This record gives sequence, C-alpha cells and structure tokens, in this order.
Amino acid sequence: MPLRRSPLFLLSAFLIGGVAACDLPNAILDLAEEGTPRFQARFAVPVEAMAVGVESFLPDFITVVDGLFLAAVEESSASRTLGAACPACVPLHGQLANKPGFADTMVVTAFMPEDVISATLAGGVARLEITHDFGFDPLRPGPGASGVLTIAIMNQGSVIGSIAIDEPFPSGATIVRDVPITPGVVTGEFVAVAVLVSPPGSPTFIDRNRSMSVVLRPRDILIEEAVLRVEDRSVDVEEIDLDLSDIHESLRERIRGGAVRLAIENPFAVAGDLQLRVTGNGNQVVRGISVAAHQTGDVWQSVVLSRSDFEQVLDERLLLSVHGSVDAPPEGVTVRPNQEIQIDARVEFELILGLGGGDL
Repeated sequence: MPLRRSPLFLLSAFLIGGVAACDLPNAILDLAEEGTPRFQARFAVPVEAMAVGVESFLPDFITVVDGLFLAAVEESSASRTLGAACPACVPLHGQLANKPGFADTMVVTAFMPEDVISATLAGGVARLEITHDFGFDPLRPGPGASGVLTIAIMNQGSVIGSIAIDEPFPSGATIVRDVPITPGVVTGEFVAVAVLVSPPGSPTFIDRNRSMSVVLRPRDILIEEAVLRVEDRSVDVEEIDLDLSDIHESLRERIRGGAVRLAIENPFAVAGDLQLRVTGNGNQVVRGISVAAHQTGDVWQSVVLSRSDFEQVLDERLLLSVHGSVDAPPEGVTVRPNQEIQIDARVEFELILGLGGGDL
C-alpha cells in the first residue's frame, strides 16, 4: 500500500531540506487549499549576516589601515627664552659680551587620542622641529667650541627613541629630524625631553628675550592592539534588506506570528541593551535585545513578533537594523584591527495552512 504523506510532513520536508523562502515550491501552496485539515506550521527565512566592526569603538583620530590601527596624535610644542635657559645671560641683556656657557632642558608632551588607555605600537616616528633666534649658534658659539642638543622620546619613564644633534645651528635656522619610535606598549603620552648644552663662546649681542622652540609631531603611529575606554558608545548596524517578494501572497496572508532569531558573537568586553528595528509597509516594530561581553555565537535570542506586528510591517520587503549603545568595564576593552561583532539572524514565520487558513 502506498505511504500517505500528511500536509505537515510535506512542509517539514521542504523546510528541513533547507529550501530558501524565495524558493518555496508551489506544492506548499497546495496545502492551503480548501479541504485540507488545518494545522500550524513554521518556516524560516535566513537573513544576511550583520556586523559591528571594531571601528564602532575607536575614538576620534584612530582608523584601521592595512590591518593595523593608525593613530593621529596632535602635535605639541614648547619654547624657552634665552633669559630662562641661560641665567648668566640675564645681567648681560642688551650688551655685546662673551657668550656664557649654559645647559637647559625643555619638555614637550604630546597626548595619545582620548580614551586610549594603552597601545601596543608596531612602529612610528617622532618628528622634531627645532628652531631658535638667539643671535648666535648655541652648538658652535666660537672657535673650537662645540655643544650638543640631545632629545629623548619617552613614555612612562622609558626611552623609546633618541637623537643627538651636534652640527652647526645658526640663528634663524630650523633643524628637522625623524626619530623612530621603538615598538612596544605605551601608556598616556609621548614626552620629548630636549637637553641643550652650549659652551662659552665668542662675543655676541645678548638679548634675553630671544628664544628656542621644539615642536613634537608623532607620525605614522601604528598600533597592533589597544585598550580603550568605551562608555555609552553608539552602535549602528546598517539596514539589511530582506526580500519577501517571491513568497506567495496567499502564504503571507496566513502568517499568524513568528520571531526574529539572533545569534550574536561578541569578541569584545563590551555589553549593552540594543534595539532591533523591523521596518516595512511604512511602519516599524522595535524590540529590545541584549549583547553580553565575550558572548559566543552558539546561543540564539528569540525576539517574538505577534500577528499584529507582522500586519504592520509585512510587505514584499522587510528592513532589519540594530541600534543602541554599549559600555566596557573601567579597565577598558582590548581591541585588535578587523575584529567585529557578528550577528547571524533569521526571520521565522508561523502560519495556518488548510481549511480557510483561519485561526486555530
């Protein structure tokens, strides 16, 4: 005797076989004809994966370039008058006199972008621009006299780059040097410590108001990994367009409810309450979802949608998007380039098939 297949068996076979929504065969529509016993069934439509890239958590002035973070660090500068650098020059102000010897230190501080707690540098350069208008050469102030200007780039007391300048440095000139920064972990700010040692020299006009300046411009600061402060950081996932045009209208009319199912894989130590927005037919349904720190993608959240919800938004297209904000603990969140929160989703529909498609 031939085996008889029930309508539920037929529908289950189509769905378990992985048939996409747009490929639902006409045989399923036959189940909706008069004379077939009514039953409730469910089918799912897969949704294109959504993602929240690491860029969502980066502060201003940090971007991702070629698999690394690139930090734009604002320049900083400091200057010293001759009178401050050379106390022995003060009583000689306005006179032609033998240049006194002196030593002086200037400190220039350039800060990492806001909300960067620490960073593991892959490399970078500290560009230094030094100029003065002393009216004499502090490094070659007279025959046989030779001075030196040493500059150390420091972070938290450790030297991460240095340079020594012992060449002629006439008044009005500018010396530009790029100092390579040693890869490693940095915290806080870059500090340039400039030490000028200028020996006694030939007679010159002394003007205590003239000055020397040092400009620190960190450049090409490449970061492999960073620890960031993340507080109330906005998260916005681009809308996903779900095409339902190939689902027969008679099936759409029989939908009695369903859900949006989400699997969120979160590699970051951030958490928050987000909104899932389902938009269609000129209307929008909003539901809350949550994301936990270091959440794995093997747990599905179910966002239930009622028959009334679907009646508001169901059309040939549905738009799905996620919005909200997340926070990290006080110690910050470790991020690496190309990391992202991955959101897999599917829309599940419950429908009535059989006699008239009315409510069960």
